[in-house]
Amino acid sequence: MASHENQADDMSISCAIAACTSLQEFGVGLAIHGLGIKLGYGENNQISVANSLISFYSQFRDIHASETVFKGMAGKNVVSWNAIIKGLFLNEEAGEAFYLLRAMQFVASIQPDIATVVTIIPFCAELLLLREGKAAHGFTIRREMASELSVINSLINMYSKCNNLKEAEYLFLTMPKKDLVAWNTMISGYAQNGQPQEAQTLFKNMLGCYSTCTLPTLLAITQSCDSPDSLQLGRSIHGWSIKFGFSNQIFALNSLTHMYISCGALLDAFTLFGGISAKADVTSWNTVIAGCTQKGHFWEALEYFDLFRKASRLHFNPIILVSVISACGNLGLTFQGRLIHGLAFKTGAVTNTQIQNSLVTMYGRLGDTESARRAFDLSHNPNLCSWNCVISALSQNEDANKALELFRSLEFEPNERTISTVLSAS
Repeated sequence: MASHENQADDMSISCAIAACTSLQEFGVGLAIHGLGIKLGYGENNQISVANSLISFYSQFRDIHASETVFKGMAGKNVVSWNAIIKGLFLNEEAGEAFYLLRAMQFVASIQPDIATVVTIIPFCAELLLLREGKAAHGFTIRREMASELSVINSLINMYSKCNNLKEAEYLFLTMPKKDLVAWNTMISGYAQNGQPQEAQTLFKNMLGCYSTCTLPTLLAITQSCDSPDSLQLGRSIHGWSIKFGFSNQIFALNSLTHMYISCGALLDAFTLFGGISAKADVTSWNTVIAGCTQKGHFWEALEYFDLFRKASRLHFNPIILVSVISACGNLGLTFQGRLIHGLAFKTGAVTNTQIQNSLVTMYGRLGDTESARRAFDLSHNPNLCSWNCVISALSQNEDANKALELFRSLEFEPNERTISTVLSAS
C-alpha cells in the first residue's frame, strides 16, 4: 500500500500494528506508530489506533508506554479499558488492573462488558485469586451476564484452578447448555484436583454426547492418566488421538509422552518421543526430562538432558535445569551437580529464583551446607520457598543452630513447611 503511494488511514494503521503484535515485530511496530503520527492518525485522536498500540506495547512488556497511550487518549471506549486492564495483568500489575476495573465502573458512558469479565477471570485463575474471582462472579450475576457460556466456562476454570471444585462442579451441572469447552474445562478441573476417576467418567459421558472431540479434550483427559492403573485407558486415548488426526500435533504428542511416563510405561514414552525428536520443541524435551525426575527416574532424566544438549539447538528453559539439578541431588552426584551449577552460571540462568532454590536443595541433599548457604546468599530475589530450602538443608545436615538462626531472621510469614522444618531442627 505504501509503495503505491496510497495514504494509510486509521484502520490500516491499527490493523498493521495488530499484525506486528501477533508476529512479535517490535521494530516494525514502532515504525508504523511513527508513520501514524506523521499522517495525523496518532493515539490522541484515533481510538482504533490507540487501542492497537495499548495491546502492542503491553505484549512487549512496555506497560509504561501502554499507560502513556491510554492516558493521552482524548476519548476512550470499552475496548480501550479492556486493553489496558489486560495489559496490566500481562505485566504482573494485578493491583493496578483491579484499580482501573473499579474506576471503569464510575465512567458514565462506559461499563464493563462480557469481554472485560472474560479478561479478568482467567487472570484470577492463573494468579489463584479466589476472592477476586468470586467478586467477578458476583458482578456477572448483578449485570445479568452469568448465563453466557464464555463467562460460565471462565468461572469453572477459575474455581478449578483455585481448588474450589464444588463451585466449579455446581456451575457445570446447572448449565442450561454445555459446549465442548465446558466439558473439557470440567474434565481438566477434576484431573488437576486429584480426582482422575471423576475426570474419566465425565470423559466417557461426553463421548456419549459428541461424535467428535477436539485437541483440548485430549489434553484434558490425559492429565487424569497418572498411575499404572490408568495405562490401558491412556493407550486407548492414544489410539483415539490417531483416529481423530492429532498424531502430528506437537501438543498432543507432548501430553501423551507425559501420560506414559506418569503411568510408568517408560518404554512407550521413549518410543513415542523418539518418533518426534526431529521436530521436538523445548516443551517436548522438558516433558520427558521433568517427567522422569518427578516420577523418580533420575538416571533417565540425566541421559535425556545429555541428548538434549547434543542433539538440539534449542535453548533450555529453567524447568529443565531445575529437573536436572534435582536429579543430581537425589542421586548424590556431587561432581555432575557442580557442572550443572556452572552451566547455569555460564548461561545466566542462575539468576532465576527457581534454579537458585533447586541448587540450595541439591547441596543440602549432597551434605554440602556451605555451598547451600552460599547459593542462598547469592539469591537476587529470595522468596519464602528459598528460605524454606536453606533452613531445611541446614536442619537435615545437623546444622540445627544455624537453621534456627536463619529462622529468626526470616523475612516472610512462615508457612506449614517452615514450621515443620523448624520443629525438626528443634
